[in-house]
Amino acid sequence: MTLVAGVLVLVGLVLVVYGVLSVVTTPADQVQHLPRPAWLLLVVLLPVVGTITWLRNGRRPGTGSALLPAAVPAPGERPGRARAVSPDDDAAFLRQLRDRADAQRAEAQRLRRAAGEHDAGRERPPDEPAA
Repeated sequence: MTLVAGVLVLVGLVLVVYGVLSVVTTPADQVQHLPRPAWLLLVVLLPVVGTITWLRNGRRPGTGSALLPAAVPAPGERPGRARAVSPDDDAAFLRQLRDRADAQRAEAQRLRRAAGEHDAGRERPPDEPAA
């Protein structure tokens, strides 16, 4: 039981330290709902609840943390280089697919017309639909 209590105390201490550092390092224009000293007091007096509340409501959405490093680029990638996340997000790729599909439709239509002209002289069986 003492081990569990020790782990909980350690987790609470880590949360307080992280919360305090996060409140202090967040730029003033990104702090919302309460002034920075109020957030600091909340994080110190109510470690777990205060830190979680700060992380969920105290900063503007999408600002992240000044304490965590930026995402590390994958090997072979240049930092800051724009790239499509998926093919559906790449407009040039989608345009290329549309152009290729249009070309294939036009070619199929041309082949159907050519086959229709070629087959115009022969009689169709009764169950074959007209082209």
